Amino acid sequence: MNKLISEKIEELIELAKIADDKNVQIILLALLGSRESGDDGYLAEEIQKFVRDVFNTKSTNKKCTIMNDKILQLRKEIEAEEAKIRNCKHLFNKSYFDPETIMEGYGSVQDGAGSDPHWSCAGYKQVEKNRWSRKCKKCGFTQYTYEQKPIIKGYEPSF
Repeated sequence: MNKLISEKIEELIELAKIADDKNVQIILLALLGSRESGDDGYLAEEIQKFVRDVFNTKSTNKKCTIMNDKILQLRKEIEAEEAKIRNCKHLFNKSYFDPETIMEGYGSVQDGAGSDPHWSCAGYKQVEKNRWSRKCKKCGFTQYTYEQKPIIKGYEPSF
């Protein structure tokens, strides 16, 4: 498939996603049928016509407006939650041990050769890293730490 057709197919797929329409199936079936006929120039023209006729309508603009309104609403909700956390006078519960699983590399393998040698890990394994966390009773904010400070008996997490 040549570059022109690939670009038009990608354009149609993106427009169909935005429009949230069942036209994707119709588009793909039309593309498959036209590809089998082997007339790439005709297919490109038909794709352009289809884009103009189907997606450049008022319904698409309405759907885009609804989508943009939803995005703005979600942004406002996120900002409200962030402000709630920022302005909270945190009252934390007792801290608890909450280990974090991380991927740690082991071994060494030379990837490059000649004047550009470089090495990478031979593989990765899961390792638990000691971590403590506590949660605010008011806003639900969770705070994590990897450090401890000594106390008279044992250690306690250092926030």
